[in-house]
Amino acid sequence: WTSSTTPVSEKKSIFFSNVQDLLSAIDQEEAVDNFLNIVLITTLIRVIQSTSLHPRLALLTGTISQAMDDFWHSALLIMLIMGSFAGIGTWRFGSELEMFGTWEMSMQTLFMLTLGHFDDIGFWGTRSDMAAFFVLYVVVMFLLVLNFLLAIVVEAYLQVRRKIDLAQFEQEFFTDMICVLRYNVLRFRYGWPERRILGLLIDDLKMLNIGFLDLWNTGLFKNQKSLQHFFEYFGRFDFLEPHKITKYGVGEKEDEMKTVVEIEKRVAKLLGMRVPTVREQALMDRPDLSDPDTPISIQRSMTVKPGARPSLWDVTRGMRNSSGNLRGSSGNLADLVGGVSS
Repeated sequence: WTSSTTPVSEKKSIFFSNVQDLLSAIDQEEAVDNFLNIVLITTLIRVIQSTSLHPRLALLTGTISQAMDDFWHSALLIMLIMGSFAGIGTWRFGSELEMFGTWEMSMQTLFMLTLGHFDDIGFWGTRSDMAAFFVLYVVVMFLLVLNFLLAIVVEAYLQVRRKIDLAQFEQEFFTDMICVLRYNVLRFRYGWPERRILGLLIDDLKMLNIGFLDLWNTGLFKNQKSLQHFFEYFGRFDFLEPHKITKYGVGEKEDEMKTVVEIEKRVAKLLGMRVPTVREQALMDRPDLSDPDTPISIQRSMTVKPGARPSLWDVTRGMRNSSGNLRGSSGNLADLVGGVSS
C-alpha cells in the first residue's frame, strides 16, 4: 500500500482477494462449528441412550420409549392448537404488535408463553380482545395440555418403575458393576465358558433346576474345581436359588395353597360335590366340548362318566373364561356359590 510504483488497480485486486480469503475462512469455520455442534448433540443422545444398560439407569429412556406413542399424538395436538392460536394472533394483532407480525413470530411468542415468559405481554389487560385471547390460550395450553403431558410422563414412569420392581435379577448399579468385574476376573482365572454358549446349552436342557452334574456333562468346564467355583460364585445370588417344588406346584407358598385347598373342600362339601383332582386343576384352559372341532378323544377324556359325581370344576366350567378364571366382576366365594346354585 505504501509503494508508489504499484498501480492502484493491482492494490485493489490484492485487497479484495484477501477479503475473499477471509470470508471463505469465516464460512469454513462456521461450517466446522455446525458439524461439531451436530457431533456433540449426537454424542449427547448416545450418552442418554447408553443409560439403558442398567434397569435403574434406564428410567429416562424407558419412560420415553413407553410414552412415545402418546408423545407423538400429543405433539400433533399441540402443533394444531398452537398453529391455530398463532394464526388468530397474526390476523388480529399482527398490524399492531411486532411479536405477532408474522405467523412464525406468533408461534415463537406463544411458545415462550407456554414456558411461562409473560414479561413481554404485561399490557395484555389494556384491551378486552387481547385479554380474552391470552386467557384462553393460557387455559388451554398452560393449564390443560401441559398437564396432559405431565400425566403421560408420570404414567409411563410408573409402568417402567413397576417393571423394575418385578425384576428379580436387578440390583443396585454399582453392585452390578462390581459383580461384572469380579465375574470377568474369575472367568479368566478358572476358565469358565462364555456366557452366550453356556446360556444356549442351558436353554436346550429345558430343566427347571440345573445341578452340578448337569453342567459338568456339558463338557464346557475344564475341571470340577472350576465348576465348583462357578457354583460358589453364582450361588450367592438370591434370584438364582433353585425353585422350590411343593405338592401344590412350583414356587407355590404352601400355607396359602393349604388355605385355597381348604376353601375348595368346604365349597365342594357345601354343594355336595367332590374336590377337583390334580389333573382337573392343571387343565386351566380346557377345550370346549360343545365345539365340533374338538377331537373325540379329548371330548371323551373330559366328559363326566355316567353315575360319577361331578366335581366343582365341572359345575363351574360354564362360569369360567378362556384363562380358567371365574367370569364376573368380583369372582368371590359368594358369587361362586350363587352361580352354582342357580
